[in-house]
Amino acid sequence: TERKRAEEEILRSAARTESLLRIAARLNAELDLQAVLNAVCEETARALNVPAAVVSLYDEKSDLLSIRADSGLPREYREQHVPVSRANYEEFTRALGAVNTIPDAQAVPALPNAALCVALGIRTIAGASMILHKEELVGALSIYTLKEVRHFTADELALLKGLADQAAQAISNAQLYEAEGRRTLRLMKILQLSIDMAILHDEGALLNTLVTRAATIAESPACTVLLIDEGTNEAVLIAQSGLPEGTPPQLRIPLTLPIIRRSIESGEPIIITHIDRDAPQMRRVLVKPEITSFFAYPMMREKQTIGFITLSSLAPHTPSDSEITAYRLLADRAAAALENTRLLEKTERHLKQVQSLHTIDAAITASVDLRLTFKILLDETIAQLSVDAAAVLTLNPHAQTLDYVSGSGFRTTSIERSHLRLGQGIAGRAALERRRISSAELSETDESLHTSLLKDENFAASYAVPLIAKGQIKGVLE
Repeated sequence: TERKRAEEEILRSAARTESLLRIAARLNAELDLQAVLNAVCEETARALNVPAAVVSLYDEKSDLLSIRADSGLPREYREQHVPVSRANYEEFTRALGAVNTIPDAQAVPALPNAALCVALGIRTIAGASMILHKEELVGALSIYTLKEVRHFTADELALLKGLADQAAQAISNAQLYEAEGRRTLRLMKILQLSIDMAILHDEGALLNTLVTRAATIAESPACTVLLIDEGTNEAVLIAQSGLPEGTPPQLRIPLTLPIIRRSIESGEPIIITHIDRDAPQMRRVLVKPEITSFFAYPMMREKQTIGFITLSSLAPHTPSDSEITAYRLLADRAAAALENTRLLEKTERHLKQVQSLHTIDAAITASVDLRLTFKILLDETIAQLSVDAAAVLTLNPHAQTLDYVSGSGFRTTSIERSHLRLGQGIAGRAALERRRISSAELSETDESLHTSLLKDENFAASYAVPLIAKGQIKGVLE
């Protein structure tokens, strides 16, 4: 009768409402994403009295829907299931509807993963899209029967749709919570790295710490630090992690590409989601061919770009606003730490040089033994200037020659026989012109003489500085 049908409808509606309320209470109590997904599968299978339920989530990076949780299916299904592209999924839902049923999966050979359905005895499949705010695809909620076909009623499909809507909101909340957790953890790691860099006083240790830990924090296959050489309009590689073996340690990269120039001038990061699609010209300056996405964050000091920290991804990736903010903060902290370290090293070098000059001055004042004075002078010169050898030649005013009197660091005795006329060789020119001379300034004649003199030493370069007292040339320090 009509009254009985109405009573049955009321009972069905009450049961559906009870199921939705019970499931909502469980989902609202969870913020862990995997726990939410497992709960959705378990409660959906229970509410609709089916042996299996599956949740597939849409991943924007890969543009695929992949299984993230299931209940009641063999492990092989999840392991062997091939993800479905969003385009194929939307084509499927346009044909069958947002809530759809496949009466017998084994009778549809064109169905994605059809062979797997046959192998595991999957028969009827019903599914509903999980949509947020009427347009944002979260994923799909599906139920399965095994070994037998089943007809799902309109009420059952309506319940499946209600469960999918609930799941979409719960999953979105859990994803937001998870993303916030990742953001907080990432920021904490960057702040700790900033603190650790601030207490490092060695530039090499600072840079190695930076690239190694930044690559780990960003899950990047490579991380580099490049500093800008304004004189050559190039970026110089000073630290790296993950680049191919054999990459030159002082690799120089031209800064001529417009995308790089814009970043230098504006201070905005370079964000390339897909290099070959969005900026194929960048391949000319990248040394790791397998990366797909590339990001360069300017290192700024006093509103000037002094370099970049670069990160990358093997798969297409568009960093969130919070990621970009975090890595810009890291670049700023790294620039400040590097500047402070270099300033400290410069101050320490200056202090050592002052101490060295004091040591030399004390030796000159306290000793009349020139051999001792020259030994202290040469030892301090080699130590403070980080050179391999040094020698003192004194001027013979009568013969107008420079004669060797003391040396340190030489492997041969060739220089001990030096007798140079003023203007001859690197030392002779330094004395005659009363200025510092480098081996790069020698003429062909002088170069021949200089090479002959030091041919067994294998020096890459040499310099000579005149020794002047009361306006008179007394010799040369080479």
